[in-house]
Amino acid sequence: MDVLIIISQALLYVSFALITGYFVIYTVPERFRPSVHVPDKWIIGSLIAVPILSFMPVLYVVLLLSERFGFFSSLSTVLTSYKIGFSWDIVFLISAELFIFFLIMRKRPTKVLYALGAVQVLLLIAAVSWASHAVTMAPMLGFFSDFLHVVAVSLWVGLVLMVSWFSSNYANWEAFLKWFSPVAISAFGVTAISGLLLTDTLVPHYMTGVSTNYGQGLLIKHLLLIPLVFYALINGVFVKIKMKNPTFDPRPWVKIEAILLLAIFVMTALFSQFQPPTLFLAEENVSKLFLAVYDGAVESGMFAFMQLDWWGLLFIVLGVIFIALIIVCFFLNAPIWLPMILGFTVTTCFYLFMMSTVIFKTVIIQ
Repeated sequence: MDVLIIISQALLYVSFALITGYFVIYTVPERFRPSVHVPDKWIIGSLIAVPILSFMPVLYVVLLLSERFGFFSSLSTVLTSYKIGFSWDIVFLISAELFIFFLIMRKRPTKVLYALGAVQVLLLIAAVSWASHAVTMAPMLGFFSDFLHVVAVSLWVGLVLMVSWFSSNYANWEAFLKWFSPVAISAFGVTAISGLLLTDTLVPHYMTGVSTNYGQGLLIKHLLLIPLVFYALINGVFVKIKMKNPTFDPRPWVKIEAILLLAIFVMTALFSQFQPPTLFLAEENVSKLFLAVYDGAVESGMFAFMQLDWWGLLFIVLGVIFIALIIVCFFLNAPIWLPMILGFTVTTCFYLFMMSTVIFKTVIIQ
């Protein structure tokens, strides 16, 4: 069931990105973007998928309760009395309304209708965010942090998906970059700030938290942002140099950015299903991945510190070298799979840097 929930949440985020990107990109005049054609089946599939995928955490709670109260009694109780169930009720209603709205709108679409669709997607994300872990820990701060986080990433990923996977050409690319670059920078800023608020709300101590599955997922997600920043730099700045060549197609590099963003979505879905860490290490909550790379002693009550050593410096240097190689690949027109692999290698180097510098010690409280 845990694996099913993780997969469902990852696909849910992808669905949000698709419908967000779809409704937003078509509000932009054609002279400011490449030609984009999104088959109706992708949007219909996403709108149908949202209530189904968001129901998986609800089903998990229902199954836990059904052992004592029966399935249908538990289902009724969760949908009418639990926050996670009430949240899903709203998701279902908005999804159904948005589905009908889309079927009517596609016969005679206008920019106003696309904008109205985008507003409804915001309401849909808000309904899902209301049942997040963060809301349990800090109701208002948790809700707004989670909501803004998902909206910013969905907008960024959605627009990248539209122009990289659903565009028929790369016309008006420079005009597209003029407005998309500030949007992407703003989305990254909102994502970073809301992510910090979520981390501060859910993780009492970041370094100690890396010993848990939740902390490992959060760490990898944050480290994936390092190569993402450089892909975004290439696609937003360096690409203008190459665009002087009329035969240069920028879309493959945007596809790499999209793939990395989707990987971040998967990591978000992965760690969000685990129990947030406590202030001190708890042996029963230690991640198997953490134990595989950490060679020190692990005991309940320990606290994490950072201690830089030569191994840590080596991994930083290697990470910087691989970042430089990504930029070199762009200017030398290397096969597109190479910088994509290098991006994940950069993340691996910085992950090994973090894991080689963390040490756990027993804290004696007097």
